[in-house]
Amino acid sequence: MTGLVVFLGAFLLFCVELLVGKVALPRFGGAPAVWTTSLFFFQLALLGGYAWAQRLAAAKASWQKRLHLGLLGLAVLAVGAQAATWPAPLVPPSAPVGADLMKEMAGLLLVSVGLPFLALSATAPLLQVWAARGGHPAPWRLYALSNAGALAALVVYPLVVEPWMGLRAQGWAWAALFMLDAAALAWVALRGAASPPPPDSAADSERLSPWRVGAWLGLSGLGTVLLGATSNVLCQDVSAGPLLWALPLGVYLVSFILPFEHPRWDKPTLWLGLFAAGALLNTASLEDGGYGLPALLAAHLLLQLGSSLFVHGALFRARPATGHLGTYYLVLSAGGALGSLAVSLGGPLLLDDLWEFPAVVCAVGLLGVFHLARRPDDMRSPVFAARLVVAISLLLSVLVLSGSWAGAGARGNERARMRNFFGVLHVAELDAQTENHRVSLYHGETIHGLQLRVPGKQAEPLSYYGRGSGLGESIRQLRQRRPALDAMVLGLGVGTSAALLQAGDAVTFYEIDPNVVRLARGEGGHFDVLGRVQAGVTLREGDARALLEKDLASGMAPKDLVAVDVFSGDAIPVHLFTREAMALYARALKPDGMLLLHVSNRHLDLSRVAFPLLEELGLHAAKVVSPREGWAYLAVWVVASRDAALVDAVANRTWVDMARGTERPHRWTDDRSSLMDVWR
Repeated sequence: MTGLVVFLGAFLLFCVELLVGKVALPRFGGAPAVWTTSLFFFQLALLGGYAWAQRLAAAKASWQKRLHLGLLGLAVLAVGAQAATWPAPLVPPSAPVGADLMKEMAGLLLVSVGLPFLALSATAPLLQVWAARGGHPAPWRLYALSNAGALAALVVYPLVVEPWMGLRAQGWAWAALFMLDAAALAWVALRGAASPPPPDSAADSERLSPWRVGAWLGLSGLGTVLLGATSNVLCQDVSAGPLLWALPLGVYLVSFILPFEHPRWDKPTLWLGLFAAGALLNTASLEDGGYGLPALLAAHLLLQLGSSLFVHGALFRARPATGHLGTYYLVLSAGGALGSLAVSLGGPLLLDDLWEFPAVVCAVGLLGVFHLARRPDDMRSPVFAARLVVAISLLLSVLVLSGSWAGAGARGNERARMRNFFGVLHVAELDAQTENHRVSLYHGETIHGLQLRVPGKQAEPLSYYGRGSGLGESIRQLRQRRPALDAMVLGLGVGTSAALLQAGDAVTFYEIDPNVVRLARGEGGHFDVLGRVQAGVTLREGDARALLEKDLASGMAPKDLVAVDVFSGDAIPVHLFTREAMALYARALKPDGMLLLHVSNRHLDLSRVAFPLLEELGLHAAKVVSPREGWAYLAVWVVASRDAALVDAVANRTWVDMARGTERPHRWTDDRSSLMDVWR
């Protein structure tokens, strides 16, 4: 029964991390930082649970189970109160979000899952202490079992739960399993009272030096920095969501399970070889942006796996005797919280790019070289040769990867770089003193804006907004029917789409990233498209969906054109592509207006979601792909209208590709969505 309680508790812990993160994602703009901020909260809560377990283990035996059952009872009452007053447990009603996003997120997470998470996180270390004092021959196995339960959650949630269950159903199912685990834990606690260690226990005679405790803290912090940095890189250029959250987190857990399961998995030379291979694959992916999603994931996850196995193997080798289990796990959780803090708060405040990723890779690589160098072998032995090869590979891979990151960050003559909750922006100047002189805005690895600096061409519609693009042709067709256009664009970039409009037209932009707004308004002198266009421009700062809901409620006049051009890096904020969001866009549209969805993407086929939802709303739709021409990029737009003739007029132009339907349609809603639906 003890093993079952540990396994189920860990399963519930990691399911709830993904579930609550998914609940928070649309409320905070779909930004990748939602997950790293959540990770910090959960690591901090884990630290609280381990501290609680340690304090209980030091208390009188008669009080240990009473106090923990009291905490468990409060957690059960909290879940019950949510069930009575919220749409579902863990799923609070929607509420306006203030300007301090991290503070607002912390409040949401604390109210939603604070007490249950605290009670569950104390389960594994507390039961291990009780098992050790009860004579269990290998209490470390319970830690591996706990990680196995967590790993099971990371497989089951994105592959089974998320695709097939809505958020409310997930909340009810989690609450039922939590009540079951709470009952089982109470039964285990009541059956066997925890006993204090014997006064003359040999374990307690072991002294813990500050250096040893510092090593635990540093190594566990490195592991969580690797986790957060890898998640940030993947989410910025693919998409933020449970699937891509679960993969790095699963690797993190595997790297704990193997070393703690049995010493036979202590193979640091092998793990450092995996690290070197992953670093070289990462370098290749940086040099070739055309790598597909599987190759991109393999490169990052292999690097994280090799690094984390090496780091956590060192943690296992430095473990104390069982009498210091509570202190050991408390220090590990403190290191995890510090590592998450460094990525979620320190990164955006102190760094202007995702530099924590190459920095932690370099740190682990240098530790690996030191580890190999301090273990001399006979120079003629195969073991020595293998270590020498791995050490040289480590040094080369770290140097090459660091150089590639620095080079990828430059992107020509870099004029500005900035980072906030919504990601990293770069402004680069290219081909100065030539007829191709231009300034580009990058969000992560993806271009979000482009302006020529050649006299007379500063207000040309470029990149994904050329005159021959789906957006450009739709505006041309609408202009044949009315003299002036009233447009709405969700997503600003540098305002290039406004260059397709003319005097007498009006456009309202919705943009959530304040750094993007400042750049588009001309701060720093990098871009001035908005100052050169002839149309009237209005900027609305905040989450596009929340602002649009307010505007519609206040009686906003319907628009001739609604263009949805919302990306964070190359990632689509899912909450702006659901049935409820599409219904808002349709409400904002005139009967003969046009709705355009920008679906250009390297990794995801968003038309699988767009077409069935547009059909439900009674809109005719076509997918059009315009060819690259000069500085107008290949662009994919889904064009929709209640007027079929208008869609035909756009779609019957000469396109590289045109489709009126799509294979494997999926209908995303606010309650159910999964990236598994749209992977290419």
